[in-house]
Amino acid sequence: MAKNYMPEIAKMLGVEVGEIFKMTDYNSLYRFTERGLEFKGTAGWCLSERIEWLLTGRNEILKLPWQPKEGDNYYHPASNFKDIYYAGWGNTIFDIALKEAGMIFKTKEECEAALPELRKKYLSETGADR
Repeated sequence: MAKNYMPEIAKMLGVEVGEIFKMTDYNSLYRFTERGLEFKGTAGWCLSERIEWLLTGRNEILKLPWQPKEGDNYYHPASNFKDIYYAGWGNTIFDIALKEAGMIFKTKEECEAALPELRKKYLSETGADR
C-alpha cells in the first residue's frame, strides 16, 4: 500500500489531522482526515475539492480558538497576573468565564507569553487598578 501524505500536508499547512478550521473567503468549517480535506455541510462531513486552493495559496487556513474538552487541562493566570495555575476543564462557570475573557491556554508557555499583555490590560491605569 502506498503512503498516505494527508498528515504531512496538514502539518505543512499548520494544522493537525482532525483539527477544525476555516479558510479565507469561506465561512464553512474544514478539517483534514486520512481521506483528504473535508468540509462540514448540511449532511455532515463531506470530501472537499478545495484542497487545491490551499496548496496553491489561493486561500489560507484560519485557525479557530482552542476549545478544551471535558477533562482537558488548561493554564490560566493567577489573580496577580504573574503566576500561572492549571485546571481541568469541566464546563463550569469559572472555566467559561476565563475562556470568554481570553485567559485559557493550551500550554504553560502560551500563558506565560500572554501575561505581559494581560497585566497591561487588567492592571494598568485604564484597567482594574483605577
